[in-house]
Amino acid sequence: MNVERWPDSRASIAFLDFEASGLGPYSWPIEVGWSVNGGQPKSVLIRPEPSWSMDSWDEQAERVHGIEMSDLQDHGLSPADVCEQLDAELAGLSVYTDAPEFDGYWLAVLYAALERQPTFRLLYMDELLASFCDSLRIFLAKTRAKAIAPPTHRAAEDVRYLNELYRQCLEAN
Repeated sequence: MNVERWPDSRASIAFLDFEASGLGPYSWPIEVGWSVNGGQPKSVLIRPEPSWSMDSWDEQAERVHGIEMSDLQDHGLSPADVCEQLDAELAGLSVYTDAPEFDGYWLAVLYAALERQPTFRLLYMDELLASFCDSLRIFLAKTRAKAIAPPTHRAAEDVRYLNELYRQCLEAN
């Protein structure tokens, strides 16, 4: 699939989404997806850090995202490898998410495992959209984006939705 890239004036925009072990206060990230400048979304599974509580594995969350613990153990990257990859691709960028209260928490948990900070800023997608698109156009763009790239609770697919939402808002102007 050929993904349209953003115009040069928007060339430093990235989107990010996490899936997690659950929604509780001790949950931890299990998958992260991202896309830079409207490019093809990427995602990686995250192998749990030994310090992350297995009591925070929520079977209801597993049913939603469909990722099993064995998937993480067999195919997940270490938190160090994930942070290296994110920092290499997102360094210095403004990175947007549609759920900063959750994604920001899981980003912090991921980097705290290594006692370091990300090299990028995580920002709220709705603020970006509101900077150039009114609320009615945002609502209509969300409806169209969900029809074209429905969020599935998998990180890459949810980032694909964010890409499409942004594209729809750009076209509305």
